[in-house]
Amino acid sequence: AGYDMSLKAFAGDVARAAGVRQPALEVPVPGAALAARVETWLSARAGRPPHAPIDGVRLAALPVRFDAARAKRELGFKARPLEQSIGDAIAFVRQLREGGEGAAP
Repeated sequence: AGYDMSLKAFAGDVARAAGVRQPALEVPVPGAALAARVETWLSARAGRPPHAPIDGVRLAALPVRFDAARAKRELGFKARPLEQSIGDAIAFVRQLREGGEGAAP
């Protein structure tokens, strides 16, 4: 079985697993897009990548569904518990932030 959930619900699961609060403010897509454009412009002038690029905002606004049927059929893919995947991802990001193995120089 796979998982079908909204980005908001997924973000809530990630926040709970990480032990942080989910943002209380939900920014409408046009506002997020404007902020992303401004931040992208400012980041380009500062010589650093943006924290929230416009492409990320556009992708987050799309209703996206994935179907793992082909991966199951042809590769024997089996989805593992979502909580386990989220926990592993959080541990990996924390390790990167601490400069652990696999961290960028």
